[in-house]
Amino acid sequence: MSIKRLLIQNTILLIIVLMALFATQYYFNLKQKEELDTKQIADRITYEMSDLILLSNEYQTFNYTRIVKQWKIKYSKVKELMYRNPEINRVLNEQIMDLNTNFSELIEIKKLRNEHPDEFRQNEQKQLRKEWLFARNQILSRSILTEVRTISASAMNHMFEFQQTRSTISISLILLVSIIAIASSYRLIRKISIPLNTLDLGIKQVEKGIFSFSFDPEHAHKSLKRTADTHQIGQAFNAMLTTINDYIDKLNNELEKNRQYSHKLKENEERYRSLFENAPNPIYIDFNTQIILPNKAFLDLIGARSEEEVMGMSPFDVFHPDYHEQIESRIKKMIDKGNPVPLVHEQIIRFDKKVIDVEVTAAPFTYQGKRAIHVVMRDVTDERMQKHKLEEYRKSLQDLTTELSVVEEKQRKEIAANIHDHLSQSLVISKMKLKDVMKQSGIEALKTEMQTVLDLISQAINNSRKITYDLSPTVLYELGLVEAVYWLKDKVEEENDIDVAFTPYEEEPEIPESQLILLFRTIQELINNTLKHASADKIEIMFKNQKEGLEIRIIDNGKGFDVKELKMMRKEKSGFGLFAVRERVENMRGTFHIDSKPGAGTSVTIYLPL
Repeated sequence: MSIKRLLIQNTILLIIVLMALFATQYYFNLKQKEELDTKQIADRITYEMSDLILLSNEYQTFNYTRIVKQWKIKYSKVKELMYRNPEINRVLNEQIMDLNTNFSELIEIKKLRNEHPDEFRQNEQKQLRKEWLFARNQILSRSILTEVRTISASAMNHMFEFQQTRSTISISLILLVSIIAIASSYRLIRKISIPLNTLDLGIKQVEKGIFSFSFDPEHAHKSLKRTADTHQIGQAFNAMLTTINDYIDKLNNELEKNRQYSHKLKENEERYRSLFENAPNPIYIDFNTQIILPNKAFLDLIGARSEEEVMGMSPFDVFHPDYHEQIESRIKKMIDKGNPVPLVHEQIIRFDKKVIDVEVTAAPFTYQGKRAIHVVMRDVTDERMQKHKLEEYRKSLQDLTTELSVVEEKQRKEIAANIHDHLSQSLVISKMKLKDVMKQSGIEALKTEMQTVLDLISQAINNSRKITYDLSPTVLYELGLVEAVYWLKDKVEEENDIDVAFTPYEEEPEIPESQLILLFRTIQELINNTLKHASADKIEIMFKNQKEGLEIRIIDNGKGFDVKELKMMRKEKSGFGLFAVRERVENMRGTFHIDSKPGAGTSVTIYLPL
């Protein structure tokens, strides 16, 4: 028999006995609770019956209405308590009902005596009936109280009996559990301890280094075969000894190979150290937040003259304080999770207090059984300076572009004003003079020619007005952006077969004049781009006030395009219009976003901070 099966048998036996113990406890607890409920109900009925007996004895002295009301309340409580216990209800129901009936009749007789005293004194039968009912209620009351007290006493006796029986059975089952546990322990000791002692002797031989030891078959038959498990352990032990002897032979061979590997490893280590020392990039090894090995490039970077000046320093002594929190988090992640760190930009402070910009990458590795960090740097100070200069140049170029746009709009405005104030005025005056001449008599032969000239002058006036609005829409400066967009909407609908919807903002923000014309030109450029390329029949323009700026959305239902191809289109000089619009918006410190798919139209969102 195996140890597992032996343990399962003993465990099942103990579980059965314990379940019997718990079931017995549960059964007697239920019985005790039932008897306790019966006793409590009986005691409550006794208390309520005492009040009913008092009302029955003193009914003549109390007020009629009050005594009837009190009787009903007490009687209802007694009936309610009786219904909660079928046994009490069965014994007392008939007597309680007789008591209630008799009391009701007594109350009726009292009512007759109070309302018709003369008739009551003459009716001897009623008087005798009253006396009989009163005596009958006395007998019924005493009988009910006796029955209730008997039930209460019986319930108490049953409770004590159940308690004694439960105690007796519990003690018996506990003794049985103890006997089973002792017997099981003895069997386990006999089946397990003796074979284990035998195995212990063999283990002590192995501890002394005697691997040629094995169990005697006869001895194994007597002791190790007490259970199937210990017998298998003995066989496994012998097999293990054989395996150990084979392993020792293999180990000797491996030791020889390891000597050769160690020699090669030493050569590789010297080669790595040579590469480490002569690497062009600054490198150091961080172990327990201390620099334990720097290379020559690192010493040159921080301005150290020897390794002794750097050995034992913390990385926090090298890096700028602004990056200490970031470095501490990075070291913790590498030590805890073993993940390398991607390339990051930081700053270090040389020994001469000069701040150097560096790019840093780091990776953890195992050193003396613990995590160390291999840190590689690259001096990017010159690159950062060049990038900063390039950024300043780009910003200057953006400012210049904006200034040129403003200057161009000013020139447009001046040209438009000149056309409006001089050319248009001259044409209008010429038209008026010519009309006056045509009204004079004697020039009927010239009227046809003069009408042709008049038509040409009218056409020139209309063209000058169109050129004036195209150069610089006066409605923008006089009435604002909303009215200018309404004018643009009407103009586009008039000149093209397309529907334009415009939703202005709820509250007009303050937009500088320099940005006002750039913003209007941006909207005009986007609409013209839609008319040229989108094949749309509807354009929607929406202005929306934001918390600290203005959002403009222009949506069309045209054929759309792949936004990813926009950069390629720009390289091919076919998407320069949108690029120019984006640059114009970014020059105003705004953002420009295009959302479009082939066949799904195009949505352009512009956000301008104010």
